[in-house]
Amino acid sequence: PNGLGTMPITTIVAANSLVAIKKLVFDDKKYTLEQLNEALLSNWEGFEEMRTDFKKTPKWGNADTYADEIIKNFYEDIIGGEMRKITNYSGGPVMPTGQAVGLYMEVGSRTGQTPDGRFGGEAADDGGISPYMGTDKKG
Repeated sequence: PNGLGTMPITTIVAANSLVAIKKLVFDDKKYTLEQLNEALLSNWEGFEEMRTDFKKTPKWGNADTYADEIIKNFYEDIIGGEMRKITNYSGGPVMPTGQAVGLYMEVGSRTGQTPDGRFGGEAADDGGISPYMGTDKKG
């Protein structure tokens, strides 16, 4: 009765994108943020090899320590941290909830290309914390 939730949407796409940026831009230094920005502005057109590299980075749902640690911090610090700053109409906590599974097509159709290798307009992650479709290979 004192509960209120918010529904973060496409958090796995965002989290996988952060993993890809950290890996290929900051850790491996294979690409720059400027190159990534150019690729994203073109919806990866003309950057097929780069897109393949970004799609091959570690992803959520594969028992991969590198990706899991970044995504854990994303959920705890960013999403959870923001939720702790606000209260609901009766002073109670606002809790993050999973998104409705059916939203992933609609949200994806309105979302631009992302650093995890997703083309603009492609489906987003389904169900809020499920691995992105086709990326759960070893989890």
